[in-house]
Amino acid sequence: MSKSLPVIWHDQRNNELYKWGTCNATSIAIVMQYKNKIPADYDKSAPLQFYINKYQPIFTMKDEDGIIGKGTQLDDYVTIQLATPTAWEVHKKTLPDWRNYNPRNNPFVLQWYLESVGIKDEFYQVSKENDKSALYRDGQKIMSGNIEILSNIRASIDRDMPVIMAGNYTRKRVNGTQDVITHINVAVGYDDNNIIVNDPFGSMLNYYLPYPNDGDHVVVPNEFLKEHVTQLHILSV
Repeated sequence: MSKSLPVIWHDQRNNELYKWGTCNATSIAIVMQYKNKIPADYDKSAPLQFYINKYQPIFTMKDEDGIIGKGTQLDDYVTIQLATPTAWEVHKKTLPDWRNYNPRNNPFVLQWYLESVGIKDEFYQVSKENDKSALYRDGQKIMSGNIEILSNIRASIDRDMPVIMAGNYTRKRVNGTQDVITHINVAVGYDDNNIIVNDPFGSMLNYYLPYPNDGDHVVVPNEFLKEHVTQLHILSV
């Protein structure tokens, strides 16, 4: 049995803002576009600076890429929303020890923003020990128990809903060095042996090499995914 949703892939490397660290915003934008949950004030022809002036985002470091271009793609709009003063309030309330990090790295800020645009988010922290996991809301654990990663992804896709996932993946750099990165991507399909993923940074199967590479509907073996995924956002509308 198999199913693949016609979800349009977004490449975070095309983002104007913080392209190396916005897999979270791009993953949200992928789902928002697919489910047509676009805020009323979003206009891709509006200059990026217009939304920066309007929402006054607070970033913790200088954007090395600069603010260029005449319009605003949805991914950059979401990046701004994940750094507004309200996003910072949610961030400090739910993960106070992370107050010096960007709110977009906080899963509860992602949960808050998704629900603000009409996408309900059941956020699970996946534990590798005894297959135990926990369901969270607003930073608080509300239920512990089992969540089987693959069956929940398949069930969501059967409901025509992609799944936002976070995991730890090994990345090799072109200079030969490598590191482990926490990265967010979107499950968009499955077959008996694999989960199909829209990955904003390319394919994790070969350490994200060669760079750049295509992350559109990457076929990821079940066991590889189970080994690496640490968080699931099970969504509904």
